[in-house]
Amino acid sequence: MLRFLLLILIALILSACGAGTVPAPRNASYYFEEGEKYFENNLYQDAIEAWEKVRESYYSPQLNTMAELKIAEAHFKSENFPEAAAAYGDFLREHPGHERTAFVLYSLGETWAAQLFSIDRDQTPTRSMIAAFERLIREFPKAPRVAEAKARIEEGRLLLAGHEAYIGHSYLVYGKYSAAANRLGPIPATYPEYPELDRVYFDLGSAHLKGGDKLKAIGAFNELIATYSSSKYIVKAQKLMEELY
Repeated sequence: MLRFLLLILIALILSACGAGTVPAPRNASYYFEEGEKYFENNLYQDAIEAWEKVRESYYSPQLNTMAELKIAEAHFKSENFPEAAAAYGDFLREHPGHERTAFVLYSLGETWAAQLFSIDRDQTPTRSMIAAFERLIREFPKAPRVAEAKARIEEGRLLLAGHEAYIGHSYLVYGKYSAAANRLGPIPATYPEYPELDRVYFDLGSAHLKGGDKLKAIGAFNELIATYSSSKYIVKAQKLMEELY
C-alpha cells in the first residue's frame, strides 16, 4: 500500500513539473501592443489583424477607437488606399465630434489624393478628396495643415476642369456638338483659374458653329480674342469667323 501511494506521489510531482508555467491571458491591451510592434516593423497586415482582435474583444471603447484609427493608418501605409478611405470614412460616421476629427479628415483627403487619375478617367477620387479637404477647412479653419489642404483642393479643381474640357473636346471630335457645348459652357465660370480657358472658348465656339448656332459661336470666339490676346487659337477662331460672313 505504501509503495502504491509513493508511486502516485511521484506521478503527481512529475506531472506538475511537466505542466510548466501557465501563460498569461492575451487580452485587448496585449493585442494592441502587438499591433504596435508589427506596425513599427512595417508588418502592416499583421498589425491590422492584431488590432482587429482588439475591436472584436469590446474590451474598452477608447482602445477600440484607437485600434480603428491604427487600422486605417496601416491600410494607408500598405498602399491599400480604398480600404484606408473606407476605414477613415467609417470612423467619421461612427465617431462624430471626436477630438481627432481634423486629423482623420486630413488623412482621408490624403488617402483620396493617392488615388487620383488623369483627366481622361473617372474623377470620383478627385471629388472625394476635395470634399474631405473642404470639410476640414470649413470645420477646422485653424487646423495645422489647412494650407496643404487648400493646395490639394486647387490641384483637384484643375483636374476636374481638365476632365470637363477633355470630355467636351471629345464630344466635339465625334460630332456631338450640343453635348460638347453643354460640357464646355460652364467651365469658365466654374473653374476661372483653369489655365487653358482659351482652348475651352475655341472648342466652345467651334461646337456652337458646327451645331448651327452662329450667334453663340461668335460670342465664344469674341471672348477668346478679347481675353486671351496671345493665344494660339485666335488665328483659328478668326478664320472660322471670316467664314461666317
